[in-house]
Amino acid sequence: MADYVFSIAADHPCLDGHFPGAPIVPGVVLLDHVGRAAGRRYGGRMRGILRCKFVAALYPEQHCVVALTTRTGGRLQFACTGPAGCVAHGVIAWSAPIDG
Repeated sequence: MADYVFSIAADHPCLDGHFPGAPIVPGVVLLDHVGRAAGRRYGGRMRGILRCKFVAALYPEQHCVVALTTRTGGRLQFACTGPAGCVAHGVIAWSAPIDG
């Protein structure tokens, strides 16, 4: 199955105040898209964020690829990659059975 790709429009309300004059996509929006990607692939929902590190900024209109890797115990490893490389990575707990 293909990776999940998204971008956030420059006029998206999540960018208001984050940050004026130099907007970046908020981390919570990245995590929302991680959940959407996993939901499309596996059904179910995110039960929790076990580990997350934001390592670079994602700017409006930039494409971001969410890649998922299965782990044991209902966990998914994720990586969010923008044009300049990794912007976030971590592990989430998932509610539905995961069949690799």
